[in-house]
Amino acid sequence: MINATPMGLCSWNFTLQGEDLQGETYINFFSESGSIRLNQENYEVKKQGMLSGQWDLVHRGAVLVTAQKGNPFSRTIQFTAPGAEHSLRAESMVGRTMVLESPGAQIHISPEHPFTRRATLSSSGPDPKVTLFAFWLTILMWKRASDSNSSS
Repeated sequence: MINATPMGLCSWNFTLQGEDLQGETYINFFSESGSIRLNQENYEVKKQGMLSGQWDLVHRGAVLVTAQKGNPFSRTIQFTAPGAEHSLRAESMVGRTMVLESPGAQIHISPEHPFTRRATLSSSGPDPKVTLFAFWLTILMWKRASDSNSSS
């Protein structure tokens, strides 16, 4: 199990620790881009345009993983990585838990309880880069929902 802890009381940036994994995720405040730090390696998350539903995980100038959200109203994202396809989807219509389905693994990303940003990941999966990228996108969706509820 991997524990994800916000870096501050109102922060959307996280520290992740567990299963020989140390990571951090950062969401840029004014854009839907950011970064991931995994076991001392830095990765950049780039959104492919303001109205685009595509994000790339970039390391040293090379795109490693592409995530595509086909429908703006769904909570499903398809990942394309060398040699594997992955899918991130909501576990249910109303909950915040997301499920990353990878070849040979199913990883649950769940809030610890309804009133916190702290979360757990059931495992790091076969590719920790994809898992942290999926976590980053999950946090982005939780942030969007929170922003939407705050403005209502």
